Amino acid sequence: MLLTSIVSTIISSCKKEIEKITQQENEPASTSTNRNANPSSRRVYVSNVDELYAAINNADNKGATIVVAPGTYLLNASHPNAGRLELLNNMSLQGQPGHPEAVVIDASQLPNSSFTLPTTPAYPFTRRTGVVRMGDGDNAIEWITLTNDPIHRIRSLIQTDIAATPLAQIKIAHCNLFGSSIGINIINSGAFTSGRIIDAMVEDNEVNGNIVQPFKTGIQIQNTQDVSDAIIRVVFRRNYIHGNGNGLVALNSAFHCNISIKSYDDHIEENGNGISLDGGYIENATRPSINNSISFEAHGTSIRNNAGTPPPFDGDPLGAGGILIRGADILPPTAGPVTINNNKVTASFWGCRIENNAGDFNLRVFGAYSGSASANPIWGNNTAVVSLYGISAQTSAVAINSLPSESAGTNTATINKSN
Repeated sequence: MLLTSIVSTIISSCKKEIEKITQQENEPASTSTNRNANPSSRRVYVSNVDELYAAINNADNKGATIVVAPGTYLLNASHPNAGRLELLNNMSLQGQPGHPEAVVIDASQLPNSSFTLPTTPAYPFTRRTGVVRMGDGDNAIEWITLTNDPIHRIRSLIQTDIAATPLAQIKIAHCNLFGSSIGINIINSGAFTSGRIIDAMVEDNEVNGNIVQPFKTGIQIQNTQDVSDAIIRVVFRRNYIHGNGNGLVALNSAFHCNISIKSYDDHIEENGNGISLDGGYIENATRPSINNSISFEAHGTSIRNNAGTPPPFDGDPLGAGGILIRGADILPPTAGPVTINNNKVTASFWGCRIENNAGDFNLRVFGAYSGSASANPIWGNNTAVVSLYGISAQTSAVAINSLPSESAGTNTATINKSN
């Protein structure tokens, strides 16, 4: 009886598998296409730079993972997109798991013209871009070293400005990024990206030596001017961000945009300035910055020894330090008057070591700040609220409602500490 039961179970299981396979084979074409769009469903292997360009620019490779063999891949402008690597819909780029140093993509021979995008009806202005462009659906870059000669001026190594889908899901993991003006630029850029959502996961990367003018920033997150109702959500885990002019920068120079950041066990250390958060930011005096917000959480993250070397972004008079938070921010050489209202930053730090940074205070918080003597700010209701928990509360901190002062008193800065 027992043997009969076992045989019956095996036969039943086999029938179910046959039915499942038959069902899959008879699925309509649309279902099959969706299944193939999974980045893990098909792998394309490349072993030299010509094969890399051919694979990334082949429309048949949408949804595929491009697996890159060990070696150095020296990019050149004779290939499509002026030599940039532009990931297609749902495409991923993967090096050798466990060895990010094994695959090196070198942008040092690309001319500056490779990083300027031509104008289009949707973008009737010149835009600067990065070596690898992402943002078309679900894109990932993993186990890759991206490098540039720091004397060679480029905007970014990775930039999320391919706004081909209303939702972009981005993963950047186990990568080394060195030698750019911005290492990773997570960005909604231009009116065409209004309403766009970016969800990004940034894990286990080393971002260092990004000291090229003008930004000198490891990771920059931004909704730019002319953008409205856009959202960027980023989760950081275990990244080592060091040796940059600015470690992590987030800003909205837009209308009704939001940035949400969560940081877990990251090390933001030995940069010129560690973290800068600007809820509303004026890029251009003719473009107001209104009703924007940033929410920031850090858990067990270290912000230490950010002491001014390498020098941070030249345009910020507040210069080096650990953490700089401003509900509203106007920087030179902005000419006034400018409008910057109803912007907010809410930040919390849980069990974070915030210490040994430049200046009298490791944490500086402003409800609103103008570093431009020529600007005549039309501002109000800009706020910054920071909460420090556990060991984070031991850091030195200062809160300034408005600089210069605002007569109505609606710009406010608050620091809460709880042991």
